Amino acid sequence: LDKLPMDNITERMMLGRHYGFSFAEKMLTKDESGKATLDITQGGIRVRNRRRFRFDREMRPRLITLENMTEGELIHPSRAWVMTFGGDNDDDPYGLGLGSILYWLTLFKRGNMRHWLNFLESFANPSAKVEYPVGANDTEKKIAIKLARDLKAGAAVAHTQGLIAELVEASRGTADFQGLYDRCDAAIAKVILSQSGTTENGAWTGTAETHENVANDIIASDGDMFSREFTNVVIAPLIEYNFKNAGVPKVAYKTERDEDLNTRVERDKKLFDLGIRASPELIADVYGEDYEYASDQTILNGAQLGALTGLITATAAGQIPPDTLVELLVSTMGVSVESAEKIVKPIRDKPSDTANIAPSDQQTPNQVPNQGQPPNNAPPVDLTALFGNPSSPPATPT
Repeated sequence: LDKLPMDNITERMMLGRHYGFSFAEKMLTKDESGKATLDITQGGIRVRNRRRFRFDREMRPRLITLENMTEGELIHPSRAWVMTFGGDNDDDPYGLGLGSILYWLTLFKRGNMRHWLNFLESFANPSAKVEYPVGANDTEKKIAIKLARDLKAGAAVAHTQGLIAELVEASRGTADFQGLYDRCDAAIAKVILSQSGTTENGAWTGTAETHENVANDIIASDGDMFSREFTNVVIAPLIEYNFKNAGVPKVAYKTERDEDLNTRVERDKKLFDLGIRASPELIADVYGEDYEYASDQTILNGAQLGALTGLITATAAGQIPPDTLVELLVSTMGVSVESAEKIVKPIRDKPSDTANIAPSDQQTPNQVPNQGQPPNNAPPVDLTALFGNPSSPPATPT
């Protein structure tokens, strides 16, 4: 495929959109190993003039030659590639191209232009008119004609009293050449692009964006059609002949525009703030393979940071053992063991305050009836933001 002139082949084959159908000849040959391939020295695929072909009752293309100009010579199916466009049935191999509509619009536009130019010429170079009195003799008539010719040539003229000389200028009246020209232009743009907002000035922003989306849809549709035909007609027979029962690779044109990375970053940041983290595979696919997660660094959003603070506070108050906190940091946040130990180390090194809690005489103090235990100074910990819903499976650490 790298050796084929794909741009020229695509452009010429897709011109069938205007004419109804396109015909290309696959220049087949065999390489040294005996496998069928396209002869790159002859262009690989050559788009032929559609006027040289016609179709028989079995929809088979036939080449018109000097020896057979009526029915034509039958072409081997392995070499022919026919793309048909338009039409409302499958019984017409010639299709129905956009040219059937554009022909009349172009004809009207050219006729309007021709009359418009004649009008401008008449307006820039008006005709001369000289009136002579009733009953003038031949000599006076000749003088009037000579006077009109001199006036037409732009010379200074003088005439006797009784002759009236003037220039006859073209008058457009109610005719509007510009209006017809613009209507034909807009109609041609709509036939080809299915819209005219991207070809006209002064369109509103929202309307122009909508029209641009329509044009992009047409481009995507044409790209999908060509890719499907090229895969089924050109690639699939070669694969079937050379490699039996092998999978057929698909050739596709990328017609979608690349996503704006700045917009993607803003969206990913909003998702991250909601607690959704992108996988390393997605990061590599969108931003490239030059990015990776730091092994000793974990980035938390606001809710997760608050939950982590609560865990550390609860561990410092004795509600959670330090070893359990280390396991939570490693298993749920992807923190390395060394980093988790650094976080828990100040709690481990803190001296115990057990001696200050129990009385010195080791006697059980009197309990106050109907009174609950004193509240713990550590705030309650919300583990949902950190570990998610208990009913859902745990997230894979990144």
